Amino acid sequence: MSPKLQEFLKLCGGAGLFFTLITAMENTTVGTTDSWPKWTWLIPLALLIVSFALGLAGKLRDMEEKDYIKELGAKMAAQDKLSTSYPFWVVMRDVEHPTSSDYSDGRKRREDSWKLTCDNCRALSIDGAVLPDDCDDCDEDCFYDYRSVGTPDLEHGVFFTQEACAAYIKARSYAMGLNAHPYAFSAYFSVEMKAVMRHLLEQGDTNPDCYR
Repeated sequence: MSPKLQEFLKLCGGAGLFFTLITAMENTTVGTTDSWPKWTWLIPLALLIVSFALGLAGKLRDMEEKDYIKELGAKMAAQDKLSTSYPFWVVMRDVEHPTSSDYSDGRKRREDSWKLTCDNCRALSIDGAVLPDDCDDCDEDCFYDYRSVGTPDLEHGVFFTQEACAAYIKARSYAMGLNAHPYAFSAYFSVEMKAVMRHLLEQGDTNPDCYR
């Protein structure tokens, strides 16, 4: 809940409680019985209690966030920076790119190569067997050479610690495969990232110059 709404609830509750008490005092003074129900004062009191409870919950949340930021800054300062200035980590995955045979890491069969396969491979395919990634009898165009290139997968965001990046990959290993791993980049030329990192280090009671 926004601070403005909390203040509004406090104002309404305080004003309502004050108005109810004044009305009760006036009715008592003039001796009239034509007054509001006795439980009326509970409504503004409830508004006050709710507003104070929400404010307390917000302060506790702010304290937890401050403790987390301080702990994060300490972890950043203590971790191995891998000889990298202002390091941050991303998920790196090996992506296969077609290439020439001179730079190839391997060879694979094209998915749309049915018409170019040999009779033996067609028979294997009909039987449900996995076709080999190389066959001297199949047409050369059935296959392609590839090279595995490490590529940052920025869909998963960036991390200030290698530990957090590795934990993220482990928790989602079912979707990322076996070749996903943490990889460090430098934020030395990013003024915004450097400012954020230096602030986190300062919150962790660490000299930010240690990240240079």
